[in-house]
Amino acid sequence: MTRIAFTALLAGLLAATAAQADLAPAKGLKRLPLEHMITTEKDYPEYTFFSVGFLGKDATPLKLDAKTPAKITNVYRLATFVAVPKDAAKSYPTEKDFHAAVAGGKVEGTIKAKTGFGAFIEVKDSDPRKTAVMKYKIEKIDAKDGIVLVEVKNEAKPEEEESLTQPASRSVALGLGLAGLLGFTGLVVVRRRKLA
Repeated sequence: MTRIAFTALLAGLLAATAAQADLAPAKGLKRLPLEHMITTEKDYPEYTFFSVGFLGKDATPLKLDAKTPAKITNVYRLATFVAVPKDAAKSYPTEKDFHAAVAGGKVEGTIKAKTGFGAFIEVKDSDPRKTAVMKYKIEKIDAKDGIVLVEVKNEAKPEEEESLTQPASRSVALGLGLAGLLGFTGLVVVRRRKLA
């Protein structure tokens, strides 16, 4: 019985997340594609970097060194940033197999950033930009803490930074409401089965 309730709650959370992302922005706001730039002050020749799509659907190799920032532009709603050992590809027969293993988190020695990278952001209608950019700098990479990223503030345009960090409270409230409704429905179903 508790399995049914748990399953209903989980389904509700997944449905609410999808519904939240498909909502139109609130009045006075518009949605911009979000690009993530990751920089580093030193090279990490022992790693190959990847952007991994939502639910591990794909892995895109990224070039990153002290002169070249990595750019993550999402095809899916959410992406993660991972580093795998440079020679890990040699353990796989093809590049396609290696990328599938990276996407599935199956490569030994994979290190992951705790930061998630969304595909879009809501900003004021008056914002003239066509794309929003969030910048990060790698502070360190280690097996214990993962890839530690620090957000880099744009000092030249503080109003843009403000719009990027505003919470989307309407979307969050709707998502939580849908999750609660579906979870409550699951509990009602369990109770009816128990009484029958």
